[in-house]
Order: sequence, then C-alpha cells, then structure tokens
Amino acid sequence: MEDRRVFLGWDGPCPPRAAAWLRQRYGRGDLLDLSGVIVVTPAARAGRRLLELLTDVAAVENKVASDDKTRALNKTCVLVPPTIVTLGGLPELLYQSPLPVAGELQADLARVCALRQAPAEVVSRIVVEPPATEDWQGWLLVARDLAQLDADLAGQGIAVDQVADLAEAELADFIERPRWEALGALQTAYEKTMLELGFVDAHRARAAALNASLGSGDSGGVEAVKAIHCDCDIVLLATLEISAVTRRMLELLGPRVTALIHAPATEAHRFGPLGEALIEPWAGHCVNVPAEVIRIVDRPRDQAYQVLRELERLTTKDATLSPDQITLGLGDETLTPTLRRMLDLQSIASRPAAGKPMRQARPVMLLAAVGRFLASDRLDDLAALLRHPDIADHLQRQHATAAIADWLTLLDSYISDHLQGRLAGEWLGRDRVQRDMKAVYDAVLHLAPHDHARPKPLPDWSQPIAELLDRVYGGLSLRRDEPQDAQLIRALQNITETLRVQSRIDPQAVTTPHLSMVQAITLTLMQVSELELPHPAGDAAVEMLGWLELQLDDAPVLLVTGVNEGAIPQSRNADAFLPDRMRSVLGLPDNRSRLARDKAMLTAIAAGGRELVLIAGRRDADGNPLIPSRLLLDCPREEQVRRVMDYYGKEAQHQAAPPLLLPGVDGFAIPMPVPPDPPISKLRVTAFADYLACPYRFYLKHVRKLGSLDDRAVELDALLYGTLAHEVMRRFGKSDLATSHDEGAVIAELTRLLDQSALDLVGDEPCPAVMIQCEQLRQRLVVLGRWQARQVAEGW
Repeated sequence: MEDRRVFLGWDGPCPPRAAAWLRQRYGRGDLLDLSGVIVVTPAARAGRRLLELLTDVAAVENKVASDDKTRALNKTCVLVPPTIVTLGGLPELLYQSPLPVAGELQADLARVCALRQAPAEVVSRIVVEPPATEDWQGWLLVARDLAQLDADLAGQGIAVDQVADLAEAELADFIERPRWEALGALQTAYEKTMLELGFVDAHRARAAALNASLGSGDSGGVEAVKAIHCDCDIVLLATLEISAVTRRMLELLGPRVTALIHAPATEAHRFGPLGEALIEPWAGHCVNVPAEVIRIVDRPRDQAYQVLRELERLTTKDATLSPDQITLGLGDETLTPTLRRMLDLQSIASRPAAGKPMRQARPVMLLAAVGRFLASDRLDDLAALLRHPDIADHLQRQHATAAIADWLTLLDSYISDHLQGRLAGEWLGRDRVQRDMKAVYDAVLHLAPHDHARPKPLPDWSQPIAELLDRVYGGLSLRRDEPQDAQLIRALQNITETLRVQSRIDPQAVTTPHLSMVQAITLTLMQVSELELPHPAGDAAVEMLGWLELQLDDAPVLLVTGVNEGAIPQSRNADAFLPDRMRSVLGLPDNRSRLARDKAMLTAIAAGGRELVLIAGRRDADGNPLIPSRLLLDCPREEQVRRVMDYYGKEAQHQAAPPLLLPGVDGFAIPMPVPPDPPISKLRVTAFADYLACPYRFYLKHVRKLGSLDDRAVELDALLYGTLAHEVMRRFGKSDLATSHDEGAVIAELTRLLDQSALDLVGDEPCPAVMIQCEQLRQRLVVLGRWQARQVAEGW
C-alpha cells in the first residue's frame, strides 16, 4: 500500500510548511488552484490561519524579483482557495443520504420524546432521579448526555446495544447489563422516531454509507444511501486523533488522501497511515522539555504575573516584538479572565481565539432575565432585569416611564422599604411610589404577550420572542464597523437563526413540545449559549489559544500557562457512562491515547525553534494543590528528581508580588467640603461619633445626606424591624383594648395588628427571611400582651 504521508519536519511551525507544500503540489505557474482540494484541520482556527498563509503565498508571487521591473509588477498569481473543514465536519462531504440528516434541535427533540414516552422502570435504570414531568429543561439535559454517549460510541462504530456484550467479554466484574439494555432500548426508540419523522441521525447515516461501501447488508434502516465517494483530494493537516469510522471512510478513498505530519520522517514509526499518533510508540518516547523554559509559580494570579515578566523580558530583548507575534496558550482555560485582566492593566491588547461566549452577549442575558422574571414574578428578578443596560433605553422610549427621572433609585428604595418577595399585583407605599412602580412593572411586562404562561407548540413562540427582541433593539442605530455593535449584531443574528429553525418545526409532530414562553426562551438559550462570538478584527493583539490549537499556531513567541496534570495532558476519568477503564475496553479515545497525542504535540512545539515558556502552578484559585504535568517530568531520572524538588521543595518563584511594570493609579481629585448653610447648631451623639471617626465621611453623611442604596436587602434591618414594632404599638395604643385586662383579647389584638402592619409594609408575599422575622416579633408581642394585661389588672 502506498504511503501517503508527508513529513514536514519539526524545525519550524507547521502552517507555513503546509502552505508551501500545497503551493508546490498544486501550483501551476501563476495559478494556485485548490478548488479540488479539501483541507482537514483539527480546529477551525487552524483553517483560518492556513487560508491567510495561502493568501500570503499568492501575494509573494506578485513581488517576484525580475530584471524587467515593469513585467514583474504585472505578474499575478491567482489563488482559488480550497474547501477547509474540521475533522468532525468531514464525513458529511464523503457520502449522500437519501433522507435529510437531522439537525441538533430535531435530534434533541426526538431524544426527549423517547425519554418521556419510555416506561418509568427503563428511565430509572439510567437516571437515578428522573426530572419532573414539567421539567422540560431537565429532560433536555438528560437527552444531551445520551447524545454525547451515542456520539462517542458511534465514532468507534459501536452501537449502544452492543456495549454490554463487549464489556462482559473483557471485564469479569461488569454488572451494568440492565442499565445498558435500557440505554439500548431508548436508542432504538429514538432512531425509530427519527425515521418516522423523515430524518436520519448523522451517525446512522455515516454507518449506512460505510456499510454500503463495504458491501454489508446492514443499512441501519437508511435505504438507498450512496457509498463513500469523493472527487476531491483530501489533505489531513496534523490530525493526531481520528475516530474509527472517519478513518475507515478515508481508507476507502485510498490515494485521494494525503496526511501532512508535523514531524521528521525519522519519527514515521510513531504515526499511523493517516497521521494519527500511535499509543505504544509514543508511550516510550521521552519528551525531555528543556529545563530553562519551565517556570514554577504558586497561584493563578502568579501565572498572570509571570506572563507579564516574560513579556517584559522579551520586549527588552527585542523592541520590535508586537502583540500579534505572541501567542498565550491556555492549558487551563479557567485562567482566561485572570490573564486578560492583567494584560488589560498593562494596556496590552489580547484576543481569545475562541471568541466571546454567546451566553455573555447582551441579548442572551436579556432573554435569560426576562425568562426568570416571567417565571417567578419576584421583585428581585424584576430588579435584575431592570439592571440590564438595554432595558434602560427601552424604558426611556415608553411614554408611561419616560417621566420617571431615576427609576433605579426608585426601585432600590422600594425594595429596601418593603422587601416584597413575589409581586401580587398590589403596590405599597405612597401614592406616587405606587404609580411609578406600576408604570415600570407594566412596561416590562408588556415585553411578553399576555398569554405567555399558556403552553403552545414550540414553533409558535418564535415570533413572540423575536418581537420581544425587536421592542428592545429595534430602535437602535448599529454600525458594523463598531466592535461592540458588530458583536451585538452577530448575537442577534445567531438568535434569529435559531428562532427561524424552531419556527420550521412541524407543530403537529409527536416530538414537538408544548411549552410556555419561559420554557421556549430557555430552550432557545440552550441552543445558542454555547456558540462563540468572534472578536472583531482590529489592532494587533496577543492571541489566546487552547492547548489543542497550539501545534498549528506559528507565532514566534509561545507562552503556555496551566501546564499541570489533568490539563496537559488532558485526562477524563469520571464519566456517568464511560469511565476511562470502559473506554479502553471499547477502544474509544482514553487517557492513554490522549497522552500519546499530547506528547506528539509538545514534542513538535518544543522542537519548532520558537521562543517557548511553560508555566505551571502549585495551586488553583481556591488554594487546592495541583500536580505538575507528567510531560514536564518526562526526562532523564536525574533531571526528573531535580524538577520534582523544584516543584515541591522550594518556595514558589515570584509569589504574589506584582511585576514592576504595573502602572500607577491615576490621581483622583477629592471634592472639597462646602460649609453648610445654615451652619450646624446641634448634633446627635451618634453623629458626633461619626465626626470623631472621620470628619470627611461625617460631611458626606450628615451634611450632603449621602448614603448607600441597593436592591440586595432580603430581610428587615434594625430600623425597619423597629418601625414595624412601633407601628403595631401605635395602633394598639389607639385601640379599645389598650386598657383591657383580658390577656387572650390583648394578645389576639396585638397579633392582628402585626399582620395588618406587616401587610401594609411588605405585602402578603414577603421574602422568607421577613416572614421569619415577623414570627419572631409575634412571639415577643405574646409576651408583651401578657405583661400588658397584668399591668392593667394591677391598676396601671
């Protein structure tokens, strides 16, 4: 069999060498025609970078030196770009299915339908505590766990109902056959539902195409599927991990497939026919990262400080170094906020390649806040919604609320004064406060239709949700060339596309759920929240990449943080269905295969001639101890002992002290006090104590009358508690029972007045803590009532 592997070597970054190989292989004079080529990359970012380099290759052709300068300037090189896909998207380019392949939403709905229709004893074998009947979100989360399980198994060509037999053959202590039989029954019901709807699951379609190519009669219920076929050349770029099904598809294409491997030909025995990292050959390989590139620090903030020190060192050595020549690797992606914050303090632009999570986008946060408010009708959820920055503009455009000068202060005062829990339709306080609060409440409530709680088919909610967004964002003037506007536009487009997909679902289908608007919003957000918003292009910035993307990055400087066990190499031990031992038995990617992959990656990165720094921490953000990556200890024994002692036996390098290049805080001009008019003539004792403590704070509090106000109160403070008690006594003092010696009647009157006063102050659905405080006051009033009756009986 012809070896279709091309070894690009280790002595340089991979992407430029891949671009050069494509130019040499497919270039024809002034034409670089890659229209008949599919380039497969492990991640999307690598594909984008390769396209940039191919464009540069074409641009260089325009500047070829020549004795005839005029002719050289007229020389052109035309680039026809290739099709670039990730490994996960490749199989759908290699076959044609007679049935439409179901999208993620349709598949999710079918799995939820199979779960909800399954007998209770079947579901209980899989989920110890199944979600409540009305908890549609809970059912969807279970369905997605099952979808991930199916994807893991299908990638290896294993059906769910085969797992029990395979496990029993290898594991003497395997006792989970009933559970896997239940999983198999659910999978069968799911696949049957999909076919009845006229769709096919992507994994079943791939298996059917593979079987058709191999001459197997098993089509998985998918008839007339076409065999694996491709008219394009397929170029695999540093694909160290390939699923079994995808590998079999590529093997059927034979000479059409070429694997570009980021390693020298002397390492050929460590790679499979398609460039995948082989477990056993890599297990015996010693990475031996140079000790001078390793940095050991203590906590996450120290890792950020170390990054700044390295940048200071590098820019001192090379003043021309720009941010876009630096890549910041994220072994542990939870470090991202800390690192970005520290870079921002230095005015160093940074850009996570993964982009901004959609769950942080303004429209997504708005829909989430609206959903919580509609579901609970609680005052704290109303407060959270009114805090959303885009609601302010909406309220200002409403006639009823435009006249309210400071409705946030109004809200804070109302919550602090009344501590209502659930809104019951009655507003408390003075007439103007009641009127203004009702106007704000109604304006927010009008964002949703009046029948928002009535269950409807999911597609019926697409238009109302779109109209909600239009009420808030429809009047804004947005520009695509403004970074913030561009992200808002993209977020709205993502939500709109999701709503469009939902609107096309057959409302009569058995899988279509009937939901309230709140549930429909939740389902919509579950689909969009994991998407990413690309950071807008702009000035040069430090690129922040995850570990799996670093091998296909070609920046001359690479700083890798979070080089600790569990992150590099990645480990996956705990799993509800497929722990690592089970994955090994079934031939799925396990910790051993991940170790081989990560060894291959780090070896290539370390040998690439770049400026490399590997930073490991001793503790996480909560102070829990961490373990150094085994790849840092993969070295000769004498050096290994030294590195362990460096990690555990010495004080952490560069403790919490920040680097010297942190800028000073700009001066803040403190306003000078203005003498009161008229002058202060008397003071309370507590105010005099405030003056002795700090004259300036005394001035702010007692002269300017400044104070803190927020909506976080959940219980009566001492002042409000005393006010409630005094109000009860004031009303009792004016009642006919104030002079009664009937103990029972006095106690009954005090408790009645407490209920009445509490109703006036906090409404009939106060916060839980307030209810407890009222009961505590009730007990005190019972004691007071007995004392009061005795005093009257004694003649007082």
